[in-house]
Order: sequence, then structure tokens, then C-alpha cells
Amino acid sequence: AKNSNLNDDILETIFQAHIHRLHSVHLGSNTIFNNSSLHLFASQLANADHLTVLDLSSCNIQDEFCAMISHLFSEKKLCHLHQLILRENQISHLGIQQLVHLGNVRHLDMFHNPKLAPNAFHVMASCIQDEYWSLLSHMDLGGCNISEFADIEPLLIMLRDGRLRNLVELGLGGNPVCSSTEFQASVDELKLRRPGLKLEFKLSNEQEHEHG
Repeated sequence: AKNSNLNDDILETIFQAHIHRLHSVHLGSNTIFNNSSLHLFASQLANADHLTVLDLSSCNIQDEFCAMISHLFSEKKLCHLHQLILRENQISHLGIQQLVHLGNVRHLDMFHNPKLAPNAFHVMASCIQDEYWSLLSHMDLGGCNISEFADIEPLLIMLRDGRLRNLVELGLGGNPVCSSTEFQASVDELKLRRPGLKLEFKLSNEQEHEHG
């Protein structure tokens, strides 16, 4: 149902009839999440027993959604959700602060949430407990307007000291900080400590062009 101009009534009808059977939900480019529709969506997601993929890219998602879905994870809902796609939204460090539980999510796509900078990783390092993010294997934070090394340093420290221990791929493409000397030196050290971690500094369209 990507780019389908869904409204609350249509969303409620679809979910009430089908949410308990769906394995994937793709609602990209539907700007439907005002306060009322967000609560409706949360109540329906609680019944999504088989959902493995939730794509809400370009849906004007803000910090309130993070609190809502973290609560569902803490209540042992969405147990089969492995892929959460929140790219091109409006999530800030306040959303990260509320995303304490990640359930069984392996892939977290936060590409192009420019409000994440500058405080998101300081918040992540101070409030997120590793056991609730322990299954995370892939995370995309590309295009998030991270320009200062101090803004991303807490994330690199978490990776060096063994937190986020199952992370095997981290996307940071399109962030100005990637070209700084300080960042490159820190990445070189990180590669020695976490040789199995793949760090991606190019955007996905650049990678496709390279291979084409």
C-alpha cells in the first residue's frame, strides 16, 4: 500500500480484517500518522502475530512512534518482526531515547532522518541497554546530517567496547563526518577490534552505480 493516500478509515478497515495474517506491511509515502491514526495503528499492530517486515519509510514518522513501538516490544508483541524500516522520516534523539526495546529486530533502517543529529548517539549510549538491542545485525544511519565527530563518537565507542555485539553491517553514507581525519582514525581502530563489522560509507544508489 505504498504511496496510496490512505486515510484513517481505510487503514482501520484493512488492519482489522487482515493484520493478524500479514507477514509484511509496506506503507511508504503515506503521510497518515497524526495522533489519532498513530494510536489506531498501535492497537492494530498489537495483533500482528506473524509480521516480519514493517516499512514506514517517508510516512512523516516522529518521536511518538518510537515510544509506541518500543512499548509493544516490551509487552512481547511483534515477536516475529525482524526488519523495521523508518527511513526518510522526522525522528530525533528524543525518539531514540524512547526506543529502549527493539524486540527481535535484526535490521533497523533509519536512513535520512536528519533530525537525529547531533544528540542521538549520546542518548543511545546513556539509555539503551544492550540486551534489548542485542539481536541487531544491520543498521543504516546514512544521510542523517551527522557532521561533527563528537556527535558520532559515542556510537563508535559502543562498537569498540562490545556493545551492539551482533552488529555486522553499519551504513553511514552521506554524513559529512565520514570525511574527517578524526573519524577515519577512529574507524581504523574499530576495524582492528571488530574485523567482522562491515562499515558502509556510500549511499545505496552510489553502490548500484559502481556495480552497474
